[in-house]
Amino acid sequence: MQKRGVGDHILSLLVIVLVILMVLVFKFWFTNNVFLVSLEINHDSLTINQDEELLFTLNIVPDKPGEVTIEYEIANLETEEVVWTKILKTKVQSSGTNFRENFVVSSLYRGDYNLNVKVSSETKKRSASSFFKVESLERKFEEAQRKGSIEIEEKNVYEIGEPAKENINGAESICTAQGSGSDCFSDLAQETGDESFCERISDSIIKDDCITNLALQGNYDLCSEIKDNYQREVCFALKR
Repeated sequence: MQKRGVGDHILSLLVIVLVILMVLVFKFWFTNNVFLVSLEINHDSLTINQDEELLFTLNIVPDKPGEVTIEYEIANLETEEVVWTKILKTKVQSSGTNFRENFVVSSLYRGDYNLNVKVSSETKKRSASSFFKVESLERKFEEAQRKGSIEIEEKNVYEIGEPAKENINGAESICTAQGSGSDCFSDLAQETGDESFCERISDSIIKDDCITNLALQGNYDLCSEIKDNYQREVCFALKR
């Protein structure tokens, strides 16, 4: 009976030692395999105006302190075109490191974009992404809703010696020389109130802006000719 009791005691000790070893191995494995990456856009809304900066925070919790490589990328969701990249190498702490970054979106067209980040260490790679929308006219429309109209910025783009209204042919010749994608026809349309100049613009965004500005001068029937759905709806809303 006594021998069997000693054997049971030894067996119990072996089980306890085995459990402790398993806990230590799991803890070691988990500690050395944690590599967390999170990305957050720091705006109340995910719609960013073109005159604003895109602010975002990257948080990295590595498996161990050391150097990592961070690759940022912004791509247009519709065209899949990569419009911005940034690569940097930096050191991070095992307790976690935050990186606050910014990007000026004035160079982007209206549309939906994906902000993606890849973080790599010597042994591991992680990625995170977030979506946002660029809207160029949102603030202008908010201003219009407050004032009831939008002030058309005066641009002195015609070096013809006379105002465009008095020398339309001269101004038109300058715009034609600049090309149908230029803002020149848009400016000429605002000066003369003639919508036909907007129709000569090949760039759909500039063309929509041209028609919108004419509509907001009082000719709201032009709202129906705006191609962009959001911009067209706002134009009709201002009419009411």
